[in-house]
Amino acid sequence: MSREASSLRAATLDRTAEAAMILGDPESYKALWSRGDDVSLFGAFGPCKKGWHQLEKTFDWVAAATAKAWSPTNTKSCTRVPTSRTRLATRLVTWPSTGRR
Repeated sequence: MSREASSLRAATLDRTAEAAMILGDPESYKALWSRGDDVSLFGAFGPCKKGWHQLEKTFDWVAAATAKAWSPTNTKSCTRVPTSRTRLATRLVTWPSTGRR
């Protein structure tokens, strides 16, 4: 698989997993993450966490909270910064309030 095809596949998996997360199902999103002790989350869904056990709890919390309060309407890629070892993708997601909090 070419690098471009691999990147496209990864982006598709990520977007699908994020959509499921927002609807209350964190499993496909969690499947994208390493289970290593050194895996870390730098505040994307709240506080900074390190280690799979902490990230898993955070992802479960996010899925439960977003499913109760929000529904996504628009997602678009804002920034992609490829490097030799990783790719940083930042996406802007907008949600209208459903009136529930």
